[in-house]
Amino acid sequence: MNRSYVVNFSAYYDLAGVYALRNEKEKALSNLNVFTTLKVCPKYWIIIFKYDPMFASIRNDPEFKMIFNDVESKYNKESERLSKWLEEQGIL
Repeated sequence: MNRSYVVNFSAYYDLAGVYALRNEKEKALSNLNVFTTLKVCPKYWIIIFKYDPMFASIRNDPEFKMIFNDVESKYNKESERLSKWLEEQGIL
C-alpha cells in the first residue's frame, strides 16, 4: 500500500523482533534478511541491530551476523563515499 511504515523497512524489523522474542528464529531472520536489499543503510539501523534486546536470542546466530555485517558494510561504504565527497568539496 506504499505506506511509509513498510517503505522504510520498519514493519519487517518489528515482525523480526516479535518472531525473535517468540523464539521463531527462521521467521525472524527471514524478515531481517529484507535489509540486505538496501543499497544504503542509515546509521540508526546499525545501532538498533546491534543493541536491541529483542534480538538477544539470535544475535550470535551466524545468519544474523551475516545480515548485520552486510548492513554495516553498506553503511561504512556510504559513509566513506560521503567523507571523500565532503573533502573534495573542501567542507572537511
